This record gives sequence, C-alpha cells and structure tokens, in this order.
Amino acid sequence: MNNKIDKNRPWLSVILPAFNEEEYIADCITSVLSLNLLDDEYEIIVVDNNSADNTASIVKRFDKVRYRNLEVGNVGAVRNFGAREAEGSYLAFIDADCVVKPAWGSRAKSLVRANANTTYGGSCHAHKTAGWVEKYWLLTRNELPTLPKHLIGASILIPKSIFCKVGGFNEVVTSGEDTELSIKIQRMGSSVILTHELDVLHLGNAKTLKDFFWRQVWQSENYLKSPAESLRDPIFFLVLIFLTTLTATCFFLSKSLTLSFLLLISALIIPLALSIKRAYRAKLSLFFFLKSLPGIYILDLVYLGGRSAGLLKSVLMDVWVLKKTNN
Repeated sequence: MNNKIDKNRPWLSVILPAFNEEEYIADCITSVLSLNLLDDEYEIIVVDNNSADNTASIVKRFDKVRYRNLEVGNVGAVRNFGAREAEGSYLAFIDADCVVKPAWGSRAKSLVRANANTTYGGSCHAHKTAGWVEKYWLLTRNELPTLPKHLIGASILIPKSIFCKVGGFNEVVTSGEDTELSIKIQRMGSSVILTHELDVLHLGNAKTLKDFFWRQVWQSENYLKSPAESLRDPIFFLVLIFLTTLTATCFFLSKSLTLSFLLLISALIIPLALSIKRAYRAKLSLFFFLKSLPGIYILDLVYLGGRSAGLLKSVLMDVWVLKKTNN
C-alpha cells in the first residue's frame, strides 16, 4: 500500500473509539475538528462500542463525523473496525476522553513527510486542575509528562499499510492492545517513535485512589490472556513478586511473626523500587522526588495492589471456568 498523501481523498483518518463517553466525547470531537488541517485532508470516524448513555446522540450532532456502532467486541475490535472503515492512508487513534491542540494536525503531517514508514505516538497531559493522583502518576517535568515506553491508544499515528501488515490490534484482550501493537511493529523491523509532538490532554484520568485501583485491576485481567507478552513485561514479574511476597506474609503470620514481618517489609520495598524507576525515567530532580515521594509511593503501592488483584481475579475466573467445564 502506498503511504504517500493522496490529494484526491483524505490522507488522515482520525478514529475515536468510544464507550459511555457522554462526559468527554463532545470536547474530543470539537478539538479534532479544530485541527489546523484543511477539511478535505482528514476524516473523523467515531466507533461506538454500544454505549448505554448519550454518546451516540452527541456524536450525531456533528455533521463531519461518521458514526459507526460495534455492538460486541473489546477495544481492539473497536479500533480495528474503525481502521477498516477508514479511507486515509494514515490512521490516527485518539481516545474519546482526550482532546488535542490544533497544532496536532500540522505536527502529524510534518512527521509523515519526514518519514512515511514510521509509527508515532504521544503521551498524555493532565488537566491544569488535576489532583495529586493524576499529577503523581504522570510525573510531569517542565510541564511535560513522561513519554511512555510503548504506544498508548490515546495518541497513535500509523501508516495504514503497516497497521494492516501487523494485523491490527489484538481483539481478545480488554486492555494492553496498544502495547502489543507497538511491540509487533518493532518486531517487524519498523520504527516506533514516541514524541511530545503528538501529546494529548487526557480528561479521563483516574482522579481518586479508588478509581485508580480499579483501573489497574481492569488493566491486569489480561495477563493470562497474553502470556507470551506478559512474560516479556518487567512489570508482570514485579506484580508476581509482590503478590507472592504478600501471600507468603499471610501464610507465615501464624507460624513466625518475625519472618512474616520481614516478608511484609520486603513487599513494601517493591513499590519503592518502582517509584525510583519512574522518577528516573521522568528525570525528576532529587529535591522534587524526595518532596513528592509519599504521594508517588502510595500510588505505586496501590498500582501493584490493583495489578495483583486483577491477576488473582483472572486466575480464579479461569479455575471457575475450568471446574464448570469439567462438571
């Protein structure tokens, strides 16, 4: 497939997957409509995942937007459905709870012209009024969030030819399909570049510890669905160690208080190691890190707790399904 910009059709297809996004979808679409591109240079496709709220009616108010609904399917299937509908030679995936600045469009065009066969991704900014959960999770430095290690679904720019060649997103998992796509592209020998040029403002970040915890549970439920990918993920092993250490702490509680206490201390050190790693990647100053350490540490503790709960939940579900099948 030719990746060159075709003047006879939109060169860019912006795909917005949505599920119950009535709170943010209008802001998202309005921001995409404000991109500093000509109207005939891009199209907007919203793929609704059978929302139960007013998402559909809100989207249909916008004349330029093509609305599609996929009743059944995980987020990977929703994104792939939009890709099949797309006319552009380049695909942009932006989450429906994000907004972009007008310059996102011209920056995307410049990146495409610089290297037509490269996949690009951005990171997420928190709102200026963001609370401590968002701030300490994103760890902004000089008002810039830490660039992710892999592509995130909130902001992806990819040649459609490459997207098709790697088979698109994994449709089985309920999360992590963006990371898996990033890895598949790189294994194919194609470049993936993360840049602040394509940053977006994420309005749907978890704003409370409770929401943050349950988001991690949801994110980790797919560890066992993609075991090969999980085994390549250092965080997966960190979660395993954390969960195993906590389990051992409870097991030895009635046998040896000393051993149980040492295991608990060991478990509590693991999130600290994660905090140090995140601070290093964000290039935080030592002063800012030490000042922010309590908040950062609490988040990482909740992060590992949520991921462990999600992993345990998926194991128990698999056991339950296995027993039901055998009966």
